[in-house]
Amino acid sequence: MKVAADKLSKNNVICSSSVAFSMQQRFDEQHTWDANLQHVWRNLNQKFPDVFSHEELAKNALNQLANIHQLHQIVSEVTANKEQILAQRRIDFENGKRTALQGYLKAWAERINEQIHQIQH
Repeated sequence: MKVAADKLSKNNVICSSSVAFSMQQRFDEQHTWDANLQHVWRNLNQKFPDVFSHEELAKNALNQLANIHQLHQIVSEVTANKEQILAQRRIDFENGKRTALQGYLKAWAERINEQIHQIQH
């Protein structure tokens, strides 16, 4: 199937991952395909009849073109990074608030000490 993917990348047939995935998912229900899916299918059959005229080869080629497993992996990595970034932002926010509160309390303690000092003298 790598041969089909290589041929597609070297030719002017453009097939997006979502189109290939839709075609692969609904392969047995081609009568439900919209005009875009039908157009892409005709182009694939015309350019690569040796692959797309055989059901199993076509399904495998569409699966490779969709590359959905790699897309899921990328989404998982982005999600993990997002959670890590949000956790770090939360820590930074808490540290900033803690520092601000400590500074506020220190300023009040100094003000109270000044007031005590003034009252005593």
